[in-house]
This record gives sequence, structure tokens and C-alpha cells, in this order.
Amino acid sequence: MPKLSQYTSPKKPTAPGVPSKKSQDVPGLEETKAWGPEVSKLVSDYSKRTAQHGARLFRWPDGSLRDTPPPPNPYAVASRRRWVPLVLHCRTSGSHAGISKTGQSLRYGVGVPHSAHGTCLAAIGLRPETDEHGHWHGYDPTREAPLKDPTHPFNTVYKHAASQVLNGRRGRLLPVS
Repeated sequence: MPKLSQYTSPKKPTAPGVPSKKSQDVPGLEETKAWGPEVSKLVSDYSKRTAQHGARLFRWPDGSLRDTPPPPNPYAVASRRRWVPLVLHCRTSGSHAGISKTGQSLRYGVGVPHSAHGTCLAAIGLRPETDEHGHWHGYDPTREAPLKDPTHPFNTVYKHAASQVLNGRRGRLLPVS
């Protein structure tokens, strides 16, 4: 397993899809320039962040740090999918200044083609949560409600400990450290 010092050394790595100096160096970003300054600010901010802190790293379930994002947690995907209508309503009803003015946002994929949204996210080292057909990456319909899953930690560990507390056999739900 790599050491943390390998990732924190004072070098200036660039993540895939991150512009070296100018936003026009990003392939496919030309088509997004017509949508306004939102993209150039995102790319500029991301370029500054990578210059100061290095490439984006992702924490994997085994605890390691890697350059590639881990596979999405199916429960997290189901939860995000369930909250999309509320989040979209909030963004389009005045909480996001850019969407309120133009009705479009490349960053959030509101009112723009999926390809333009994907290009914008690729420029800042991210990827869309859905494909061009609206299907969620990593969505598993059998994993909608985690508390109904018998293998979920709530049903295997926590429920047993909670029943002991409620029956007076133990004084605390979680151990004190």
C-alpha cells in the first residue's frame, strides 16, 4: 500500500482532464465556452487546487488512496437518486444564481445537453452520475432501502446492541473510547 508521503510530496502533478495552464488546452471544452463564465471559473479553480494540493485522490473502501474513484456505493446512489427532485427544485427556484438567470448550468447538468455536462465535469476531474439516457451509474434496484437489507450493519450489529440497551443488559449503545 502506498504511503501518504508519496501523495503529499511537493510536486505539481496534473489529474487527467485538467488543463496545464489555459482552459483552451482541455479537449472538448470549446463547445462549453458559449455557456458563459461558469465553466472557466470551475476550470480555473480546479487548476489552482491541483497546483497547490496535487491531483485529486479518492478514498477506497479498503482505506487506500487512489487516483481513480471507487465504484459507487449502491445505497448512496439510491439515496441520491431519491433526493434528485428536491435538489433540482432548490437549484431552479432561486438558490443558484446562474440557473435563476439563464435556466442552465453545465456543472449541475440543468438545461444543457448531457455531452456538454460531461465535458464540463471532465475538465474538473469528475464524471456525471448518470449516462446520456438518464440511467444512474452504480444503481442497483435491489438496494433501495438499506434498513430492509438483512446484511446491512444496522441489522447485523446495531439492532442487537440496541435491543440489549433497551432490555437493560447494557448501559450504552456504542463503546466509549
